[in-house]
Amino acid sequence: MDGAFYFRTWQLECWPGYLPQKSTGGFAICDGRGQLSQPIPLPCVKETAATNCSIQQIEDIEADRLEQFPDKKTLPNNCPDEMRDGQMCGYKCPSTHENVGGYRCQYGQIVGTPGCVAKNGDVQAKEVTLVASEIQALVSGTSGQAGWANPFEGAFGQVFGAQISYVGVTDPQGSLISRTGNARRLSMVEADSGFDGGRRLQGQFKIVWDAVILSTSTVRADTVAQKGVALTKAGSAEQTSFLDKITSAGFTVSGITLLMAPRVFAMQVPVNSLGSVQSIADLPVPDAEPLYATIGTNTEVAGNPGAIIGGVVGGLLGVGCIMTCCYGYLQMRKRLRES
Repeated sequence: MDGAFYFRTWQLECWPGYLPQKSTGGFAICDGRGQLSQPIPLPCVKETAATNCSIQQIEDIEADRLEQFPDKKTLPNNCPDEMRDGQMCGYKCPSTHENVGGYRCQYGQIVGTPGCVAKNGDVQAKEVTLVASEIQALVSGTSGQAGWANPFEGAFGQVFGAQISYVGVTDPQGSLISRTGNARRLSMVEADSGFDGGRRLQGQFKIVWDAVILSTSTVRADTVAQKGVALTKAGSAEQTSFLDKITSAGFTVSGITLLMAPRVFAMQVPVNSLGSVQSIADLPVPDAEPLYATIGTNTEVAGNPGAIIGGVVGGLLGVGCIMTCCYGYLQMRKRLRES
């Protein structure tokens, strides 16, 4: 039998209204020795209110971002009031741009960053396979870092051999502490936790990561998923590599555990001509679509008030002429009958 069969990967498919269990995910991977690699997917579970997300969560993220970066523009979003697990939404990009990234509902938590890229620019929107997971660890680091998420991005990329599009760090209560491309202040953590003068931060944190698999990538999605699980195993080559990288960035990490087994999504990300995934948070935000452009397909007429008024007046005059003709015809018929 072909040995490649033993390394085959299956993806668990759930019925509508159901989703993979968070701790085991949907990847079933043969280990090459006739056994399935851990974690083995368990039966799908029914969606609940706790696994869904709300527009309020997105509005809170946007409000916080504007507070941190008041000079950075934003755009209206196309997010519904309620989002089911796995559902994505993003900015209402103008017709000259394409959507990249987006907000994703992931077991009741909003992750990701929305953006827009120009259709005729050097950076283009590319459809990719996204492998996503979440871990928890005891982390100690300097609060003066530009952002905790950025060093973690480098460590994940080294372990997986893949480009990382998003990393988000949250406290145990689910409050966002740092995300890639966002030098968020950590003062709230320092104040809540009573750290020594704000010089060092230490505690249990949750870390979400998204790895990108391009059509030209040399690494497969199932390989990244396997490494994502191995990263949480003490003594594994993946965990050793991760700790070496993150330690060199000035962090101490221990007690890594898997909270969400790797899952796969489809998404568009910004990619330059060299095949490098660009930071969505660093993309320029375009101006919103002009209001007149949504009135009709003929934007020249729709955007010209004089043309609109002339057309309305002409139409009314035409109706008046028709009514006058009809009235004259009826009067003529009446006279002919009477004669």
